[in-house]
Amino acid sequence: MEWRESEAMFQSFGVGSELEVLGAFLTSTALLELVLLTAGSRATRSMEVNRRHQLIETLNFRLSRMNRELKHRDLGRRQTWPGFRSFALTRRVREGDGLYSLYLRAAESGPIPWFEPGQFITVRVDIEGQAHTRNYSLSESPYRRGQYRILIRKIGPKFQDDASSKGLVSNFLCSSLENGGIIQVKAPRGKFRLDPVGDSPIVLVGAGVGIAPLLSMLRSVVDGGSKRDVWLYHGVRNGTTHVMKSYLEEVGRKHPNVHVKTFYSRPRPRELVGRDFDHVGRINPGQIALDTSGKDCTYYLCCPTDLTRRIIESLEGAGVDSLRVKSETFGRSLKSVPRPGGPRTADGASPDSRCASSIENHRVTFARSGRISSWTEDRGSLLEFALESRVEIGSGCRAGRCGSCKSRIVSGAVEELCVPGHNVPADHCLPCITIPRSDLVLDV
Repeated sequence: MEWRESEAMFQSFGVGSELEVLGAFLTSTALLELVLLTAGSRATRSMEVNRRHQLIETLNFRLSRMNRELKHRDLGRRQTWPGFRSFALTRRVREGDGLYSLYLRAAESGPIPWFEPGQFITVRVDIEGQAHTRNYSLSESPYRRGQYRILIRKIGPKFQDDASSKGLVSNFLCSSLENGGIIQVKAPRGKFRLDPVGDSPIVLVGAGVGIAPLLSMLRSVVDGGSKRDVWLYHGVRNGTTHVMKSYLEEVGRKHPNVHVKTFYSRPRPRELVGRDFDHVGRINPGQIALDTSGKDCTYYLCCPTDLTRRIIESLEGAGVDSLRVKSETFGRSLKSVPRPGGPRTADGASPDSRCASSIENHRVTFARSGRISSWTEDRGSLLEFALESRVEIGSGCRAGRCGSCKSRIVSGAVEELCVPGHNVPADHCLPCITIPRSDLVLDV
């Protein structure tokens, strides 16, 4: 029986019986092959043995893939929930300097839904009577059911010079929230995600805490039993911020399809190349292109804006189709990434040359509050600038993904620091990833 005939037969059965049918088919096929092989002439037996071995290998491969697909479909049937749902902190693990993994379970009984590797959750916490929301990427495999895990960098004096309100939520989650403490969580979402049942090779590139969604992707490949090739490039300062080093080394040893490359930008004296890490310096876009171009890989980048841009340029220069490159950025860069059609304005049109002449100093008016402040390059994104000016703008991811901070442009023009991961009307902007290109009035 040809494989295409057997595959058509499977399609007539329900999902729940597919594996049973396939198992019965493999058994009957093996018996039939034995009878035919015994009855055949000696001259044809050698060719028949080779052909049947190839058929069995193909069937085993299809069985493995079908098993992963069935797991995915079964878990995917679980319904998400509207709005926020109560989750309890069950465990907090220090992963490195200022880096913590938080394990969360639903406070009430009932399962939590399947998610796609790479997606994020929105967390809401109450601090001194005020609600704050943030988005955090899930860093666990979706096959490990019953809990969510997020990786958080605690923002504090060690990471910044000022004592402003930045880091309020991360400090609360990493230091103040006790085991059993309740926070509110929205269901997983996001377009930066991996197909967990695909078989094509993938390249994961993460800098610092940007490894969080990539860990979920890598773990889903390992836990799902996939043999697809995976290249992981991870850039950190040194061993003090090398998240899950032991796990990554173990995965690289046990799974020949997983290739892990680590870059230390500032290794400590006792840390040696070849033993503790692979390369000195920051992630090298040229090396990624050299190692992986021509292999029909799909690329997943979670890095600061400038590094993401350099990697994309390097891959495109090596002939990689841009449709194969998916990215999620964080941090800020005042070297703007031009969006198709130019900067955003109140009427959706491109600003005239006067707007593009300088971004050094612009007056920003927050219309609803009536507050007017002067923005300069060192003030960061419009969201950071608004918060420093005591103007509250709702926000979640602060990376252009969730759209929580979407604001209408009354007049003036802005420039996006990276391509947003959320659809934005032409006369609106996401303050978390934009800076002024002229004097500006925002409807906030």
